[in-house]
Amino acid sequence: MTTTVAPTTVAGTTIAAAAPPLDYVDAGSDCAAHDAEIVGRNVLFGLWAGRRLGLGGEALELYAWAVHLADRAAPGHDDMIAKVARDLAARGRALDDRRLRDALHDMRLRARLDLARLDLAGLGLTRCAPAGVAAALAGPCAGHA
Repeated sequence: MTTTVAPTTVAGTTIAAAAPPLDYVDAGSDCAAHDAEIVGRNVLFGLWAGRRLGLGGEALELYAWAVHLADRAAPGHDDMIAKVARDLAARGRALDDRRLRDALHDMRLRARLDLARLDLAGLGLTRCAPAGVAAALAGPCAGHA
């Protein structure tokens, strides 16, 4: 089933217009667990940065997913850090590269703890993305192909 959503642009990133819903990430394998950790890290980093941009509500959520999508453009996370750095600088809230990398590292630790809590509780991982983001999340990303 395809959900049709008008294209959305948040902080310079356009999110797809039509996408199948993304219901969950199966954490049943090591690869899926690693991917879930990366998604968690990226979204948490996007939320952290979005709050510094003064975003809230749906705009904050969309921005967090846009940051995650920026990480899928090329191997490594430099593309995502560059996006956040540009967005913060454009709003007069620039942070140095070291501060952004430290924040990203902190978000990875938080994501890892979140996953460990889910595993200990015997739960599967549920990470829902807005419908307009799901198409961009389909298939392997450049960094994990």
